[in-house]
Amino acid sequence: MADNTDLQNLLQKIHSGEFESMINSIQKTLELVYIPESVPTSNLCFREAKEVCDEYKAHFSSLDFAYYLVGIDFEKRVRNDFNSVIPKSTEKFWQKIRIGIKKV
Repeated sequence: MADNTDLQNLLQKIHSGEFESMINSIQKTLELVYIPESVPTSNLCFREAKEVCDEYKAHFSSLDFAYYLVGIDFEKRVRNDFNSVIPKSTEKFWQKIRIGIKKV
């Protein structure tokens, strides 16, 4: 089970660019747009709304990605081969994010 410290450490690594190639692969494979929190999202008012079904989500954030990493037990499963944990569908991606949220 992860805690808030683990999540903060992951967010620091994400913001430092450590996972850039994995984020790029997810964007390309799932046709989702990565929007880090530091980018203003004024025209995306429903981006974070829980009422929006996963299939209609077109963006993911650093926090979403961090929860995804927790949800797939990234530290235990993979260190260097990012391709083995790239989700094959947006459904699986959002499912692992929900799992990660529950673990923190």
